[in-house]
Amino acid sequence: MDAYPLPKIDHQVHELAKCKLFSTLDLKSAYYQIPLDPKDRVYTAFEANGKLYQYRRLPFGVTNGVSAFQRIIDGIISQSSLQWTYAYLHNITVGGTSKADHDQNLKRFLDTTSQLNLTFNEAKSVVAVPQIDILGYRVSQGLVKPDLERLRPLMELPVPQNHRELKRCLGMFAYYAQWIKNYSGKVKPLTIKSVAFPLSHDALAAFERLRSELLNTCLGCIDEREPFTVECDASDFAIAATLNQNGKPVAFMSRTLSKTECNYPTVKKETTSIIEAVRKWDHFLYGKPFTLITDQRSLAFTFGSSCRGKIKNAKIQAWRAKLGMYTYHVQHSPGSENAAADALSRVCGAIGRPADLSGLHESLGHPGITRFLHFICSKNLTFSIEEVRQTCAQCTTCSASKPRFYQPPQNKLIRAT
Repeated sequence: MDAYPLPKIDHQVHELAKCKLFSTLDLKSAYYQIPLDPKDRVYTAFEANGKLYQYRRLPFGVTNGVSAFQRIIDGIISQSSLQWTYAYLHNITVGGTSKADHDQNLKRFLDTTSQLNLTFNEAKSVVAVPQIDILGYRVSQGLVKPDLERLRPLMELPVPQNHRELKRCLGMFAYYAQWIKNYSGKVKPLTIKSVAFPLSHDALAAFERLRSELLNTCLGCIDEREPFTVECDASDFAIAATLNQNGKPVAFMSRTLSKTECNYPTVKKETTSIIEAVRKWDHFLYGKPFTLITDQRSLAFTFGSSCRGKIKNAKIQAWRAKLGMYTYHVQHSPGSENAAADALSRVCGAIGRPADLSGLHESLGHPGITRFLHFICSKNLTFSIEEVRQTCAQCTTCSASKPRFYQPPQNKLIRAT
């Protein structure tokens, strides 16, 4: 096992904050640019069509690939004595205290990589900018701030439109209540029995105040010495996750599922949320032990270290292999206790989705199941066919106006006339 460490994020960020201009370059097909030692190729062997093949370049996904790649890039920077040049895996950032200093550092770096035949992805590279977003931070001429992109799901948390959404939002606020000063007093307008929708002025102000204070809590710097906790959840139409340290929120992730993903079974949806979260926060999680919390007991077993049996689902098996490069502990938590991720997956995911399927059915003139389902598919709405059937079956207007055809009792023949 290669124990070469990844760079400390806070050290890189605070060093770069001393610069005035920045350039960020992304190595194209990064790992494949590193040749493998012939004696190590045998460890990458795989079978295809009855033949045995070996990688000649460093492949993605091998256990020691990340450490080996980081060592090589650090060696290039050190041996060439490149100034204000910092690498975090395939992302290399070059800075300078002035434009002339920046241009000189960038030219030396490009000359060195040109001699080594390293190529870059120009679409993902930026040159000579006064501000960059790097590794969860925004760096700009001596200032270091959290990258607001990791807080966007919280910033865009919609105002609850019914009691169910309000209950989920209150569950998330209560989950982080220790970080909100005088929480019981600030949440009171949202917990009274007379709360109605749309929310009154006082209730809306209380909601905005709680969301703002939770956002300010997240703006603190991340302590890399403390272990991380990733909490994941999935609903019928969205996935979400939160990144915490000692119970304090650090980052949020939420997105709606695609049309294909909406047809996934529950287990695959939950697995998707895990993979997306770990991939998004890879720069925080790789090389450090962390806890992975899910409300799916079967996943807690499948991704746990005690699972020795063969996983039947090929996609989940591949996802479990992807997590093999991380050091993590899986923990099962009931959905009622996974409040933050649950709220984001159901409330945030409801943006752009009609809250009332019955109202949509009525506004379209009470179409039948086939026409109604066709409309929903054409608009890429995330309602299932079961929800459509139930809505049409429970519609009183449809029951009163549409004809009902005679259905004879089963197993009883009718005499032809």
